[in-house]
Amino acid sequence: MRSKPALQARSKETRDKIIAALDRLLERHGFDDITVAQLAAEAGISVGAVYRRFENKDALVPVIFDLYRGKLESDFRFEPDVGQGLRAALRELMVENWRSMERHGHLLRAVHLLSHQHPELIGDEWAPIVEASRGGVAALLDLFKEEIRVTDREAAVEAVTYFLSSALIEGGLYGEVGLPLAEVLKGERLAEEMADFAAGYLTLRRAPST
Repeated sequence: MRSKPALQARSKETRDKIIAALDRLLERHGFDDITVAQLAAEAGISVGAVYRRFENKDALVPVIFDLYRGKLESDFRFEPDVGQGLRAALRELMVENWRSMERHGHLLRAVHLLSHQHPELIGDEWAPIVEASRGGVAALLDLFKEEIRVTDREAAVEAVTYFLSSALIEGGLYGEVGLPLAEVLKGERLAEEMADFAAGYLTLRRAPST
């Protein structure tokens, strides 16, 4: 009767080892380049132990999304102050996003590439990450609504979420293979400049459409 909890505890410990090993391997390799044998060796367990917990390598895809989402939830800190103004808040948000990317960029790169290269493996895993980004932008726009001139709130949320996410992904994850047009804009400075673009879009006074 007492053996079952012990077995469950050992099984969870083994699964945790596999997940931690996958996290480490993704810092050095793309997901497609990682083999189950490498994963087992990194975790210090047998290949059979991996297959007892995951049917195949593709079954690890949701784990990567969970890992990335968990990292964001555990250490992403951004609490805007309405007194600082929209531009300063956007800059602070983008810099914090950049710092998070520096810490967990290997996981973001993995989920981003998987969603494009292997969409057949992606179920609902990507949706919570996208919704969290969209929700954060929506809350920020509501907080500084007195400064915003875009009348279509939904369009503004979508545009800013897409623009800021794309700018960070392009510059942060693929800077070495992207267009060499922003050599002077690196790291946090790039994040701040992209925040200024978003602030300009949101606060621009537009002439009435004819």
